[in-house]
Amino acid sequence: MKSFTSLLFAFLLFSFNLFAQGNNKVTKPISVNDFNTLELEGAFDVVFKQGSTCKVFIEGKEKDVAEFKTIQDGKKLRISNSKDDDKNGKTNKKDLVVFIQFEDLEKLETTLVGEITNENELKFNTLTFENTGVGTTDLKINCKELNLEFTGVGKLKLSGNAITANLEANGVGSVDARDLVVRDMVAECNGIGNMKVNAYNTCKISANGLGSVKNYTELKE
Repeated sequence: MKSFTSLLFAFLLFSFNLFAQGNNKVTKPISVNDFNTLELEGAFDVVFKQGSTCKVFIEGKEKDVAEFKTIQDGKKLRISNSKDDDKNGKTNKKDLVVFIQFEDLEKLETTLVGEITNENELKFNTLTFENTGVGTTDLKINCKELNLEFTGVGKLKLSGNAITANLEANGVGSVDARDLVVRDMVAECNGIGNMKVNAYNTCKISANGLGSVKNYTELKE
């Protein structure tokens, strides 16, 4: 009986150690080459930073970090994990963050349950941004041309400057670009949400369905 109790105790201790190891917080660097197209899919938060080299590292519980898949095909990089969310879009993965540094980005596609932010102002020549999913996106950008297609549930907030911008919102989410100062803009809302923009030279707006678009700056005559 004593030996059985000792064996049971050892088994429970071993199981606890395995569980603890899986829940340890780790930071894992991902080896990547230069990329200008980025695809993100899954359940995690993202923090962008611009720099002279491309870098990626993932921070979170060891067992969650191990689930990530990274595929690079030429200049296109894809980072994904399993969403593991419920019907309300709430993820079971907590404190899971992917930090991404890039030099120049031309296309960004996100299908995420999570938040997207940036550490410093992101500069682009032309950026095509396709955003789908659940969560909040808050980015400060400076670009010559921005092409945005926002489809999903959540909020997308943009600040900074752009010379031209083509914004399209579909679905339930809302776009707040009042702090994004744009010279010439085309803004279209085809969903239930609303779009708030800031264009000072030309602004062509259209709204279909229950959505709305409003320009918060008086146009030049």
